[in-house]
Amino acid sequence: ESPPANMVKKPQEKVKKAKEAVDRLDGSKKSGEELAKALSLIKQALYDAGDQQSEVIAQLAQEMYSTLLLFALINIIEKVDFEMKKDIVMIFNKMVRRERS
Repeated sequence: ESPPANMVKKPQEKVKKAKEAVDRLDGSKKSGEELAKALSLIKQALYDAGDQQSEVIAQLAQEMYSTLLLFALINIIEKVDFEMKKDIVMIFNKMVRRERS
């Protein structure tokens, strides 16, 4: 059985793509779409990881902390549309409330 589509990319790749999209955000439609897609992939991984959820969340969290992605997302929240704001809030909430092993 093949893994779900959102599990194909490694957590590090998802965070890297999101960080790059944040860094490239310039108000254009294309940069906004890239960020929206990257945030959606991270959100899906955080909430739909299934049996591997704690491991996936730990990997995503570690990568987000090391790249300062959460800080970058908070800094741009006023510049993005409502749907992206919701994704940012969901990601941030999951990181803040996660159980650490």
